[in-house]
Amino acid sequence: MKSSDELPEEFIKQRRAEANDYEMTVQVLLTFSAFVVHDGKQTRPGCHFGFGRRMTRTDGSDIHPDVTVEGDNRFRCVGEVKSGFPKN
Repeated sequence: MKSSDELPEEFIKQRRAEANDYEMTVQVLLTFSAFVVHDGKQTRPGCHFGFGRRMTRTDGSDIHPDVTVEGDNRFRCVGEVKSGFPKN
């Protein structure tokens, strides 16, 4: 591996942008989890939020969603997070 002095500046910029995108994704997921699981004062009974887990579909194939949500037995959500949030 080359030292950072030898890496092209564009390569470094790209890696930093990717790290910032990842950090933003984690922050969005944490915010979403707080919205689902908390009512602003306490944890809602029966609500659960999880980051990535292996799930098996009815056809036997595995999927690995980014987020799973269960809201007090009234709703469930399985989702993938994609970039596309505006920076401003």
